Amino acid sequence: MPALFKNRRLRGAAVLLFWLIMWQALSIVVNSEILLSGPLETALTLAEKVPDPDFWLVIGLSFLRIVTGFTAAVVCSLLFGFAAWRLPVVAEFINPAITFIKSVPIVCFVVLLLIWFGSENVTPVAVFLVAFPAFYFACLEGLKHRNVRMSELIRVFGLPLKERILVFHWPGIRPFIQATARIAVGMSWKSGIAAELIGLPMKSIGMNIYQAKITLSSAEIFAWTFVLVGITVLCEKLVLRLLECSEDHAWSLALRREPRGDMMQHAVHPVRIENVSKHFGERRIVSNFSVTLAPGSRLALFAPSGSGKTTFLRLLAGLEKPDMGRIEGNARVASVFQESCLFEGRSAIDNIRIFCSRYHSTTEIYAALEAVLPAHSLNRPVAELSGGMRRRVELVRALLSHADLILLDEPFSGLDSRTLEQAYKLTDELLGERTLVIASHVKEDIAGLNAEVLQLQPTAAGFDR
Repeated sequence: MPALFKNRRLRGAAVLLFWLIMWQALSIVVNSEILLSGPLETALTLAEKVPDPDFWLVIGLSFLRIVTGFTAAVVCSLLFGFAAWRLPVVAEFINPAITFIKSVPIVCFVVLLLIWFGSENVTPVAVFLVAFPAFYFACLEGLKHRNVRMSELIRVFGLPLKERILVFHWPGIRPFIQATARIAVGMSWKSGIAAELIGLPMKSIGMNIYQAKITLSSAEIFAWTFVLVGITVLCEKLVLRLLECSEDHAWSLALRREPRGDMMQHAVHPVRIENVSKHFGERRIVSNFSVTLAPGSRLALFAPSGSGKTTFLRLLAGLEKPDMGRIEGNARVASVFQESCLFEGRSAIDNIRIFCSRYHSTTEIYAALEAVLPAHSLNRPVAELSGGMRRRVELVRALLSHADLILLDEPFSGLDSRTLEQAYKLTDELLGERTLVIASHVKEDIAGLNAEVLQLQPTAAGFDR
């Protein structure tokens, strides 16, 4: 007995055997094959059907109808969910219809669908109506719970829409879709077979169950029931497995591109900050501040924590709007944020390729990373790297981008002296003639990058340079 309880498969087999014995005992008590056939009679009936080609044709056609409706529901729910998230007016139009669909019994819909589409087409439409609301709301929930910091990263680096959907939005909503699929797959098969039982399309499982009811063959009804249970379980496992693998495939699609040699160099003008003010509540962060960032200049915001360095960088990156004044310039921006901002489950290489493979080959990305990181760490998920190693990945990502203005917020925190020198050297080499603004409270960072101090010191008029 102890071995039985420890082995999961043996426990499962014992549970199954118990219920088969109970079923057989109950059928003997009832003593009527019309009312309740036993497991042996059901197994014999199923065994007779398996060699028949029509048996597999019936399963195949019902499978095709239900999978068609299910697939259409998933695709449409993702499209409408994304549209409703981006445009609230879309949600205002869609939500009443979805509430109506959820509230009306599926049988009522099936009757109407029979009139509109005929018996051959009612099944996929019925499945669609059952599955669509569930996946639609799952998509919306996933989008609402997106990672805000990663969203800002993607916005600053200007990741194209296709890659944004593949590596950011889809991984964000996938857990919600996956949880919904555990219920929706079974519900889709139930609604699909119910529609077939009412519509009676030719060569369908529903038609065969209906005929078994007419002939009072409980053994055949049980046989088809077990077929349905088996198909539903297999479909659920297949859908869940596909969803689990989908994130890796999405990343493969997003990274499937070669460096472009025609990336246009556009004229870079100075970035002008004119009379900019920024407040959070009663707290003044920046007040009537003006400065011009000349192309190729290197400026360091040298001040203690809480003095507005991060806010100023966020203003330059377009992540914050000034309360007064304006920021003018056409510079493309890349940034190392104050807090770590990486795709945690992906490698250091992937974290850089997704933003920089349009401008640099994988070989060039490896070379830049190997200058500041051990080679064995480059293909490990960044979640397994130390804080200092993660910081270096973010630094290389910003420097290899196609940006004209590089913003670094405490980029060298957590680095030892030897690694710090390597980071200074790599920054100097990869920065070239681009503009740099670094926020730091460490004097060595300023000297290491040969930067001019832009000291944020509050005065009566605002901030002094």
